[in-house]
Amino acid sequence: MDPMKKQNKENKILVVDDQRGIRTLLFEVFKNTQYKVFLAKDHQEAMQVASKEKPDLAIIDIRLSSENGIATFKNLKKKFPDLKAIMMTAYGEEDVVEGMGKNEAYNFIFKPFDILELKAMVEKIFDNR
Repeated sequence: MDPMKKQNKENKILVVDDQRGIRTLLFEVFKNTQYKVFLAKDHQEAMQVASKEKPDLAIIDIRLSSENGIATFKNLKKKFPDLKAIMMTAYGEEDVVEGMGKNEAYNFIFKPFDILELKAMVEKIFDNR
């Protein structure tokens, strides 16, 4: 990707996780980067924030307290067909994520995750757009 294009458009990330600690951690990880980060604690808030901010990437926990994270992603994808995602799981649900289809979710990461690995995934997603 042309570095000038990357600087002209602010890439937006939506983090959806029902654990405040994870949301705060990811906000801190990306706050001083070229990305703008938005947070949501559940499906409903994710849909509201996404409608307003139109994210380019969603980082979503598979197990949300109010709704399955995969359903949240699929609903977001209906509204924003170009949305990419990184699905987070602490439960070894690779088969579930892989079953979503390669064109839908970009990748998945296991909790606890390596911050550097997650940052590298995000950079790769934005570089490949």
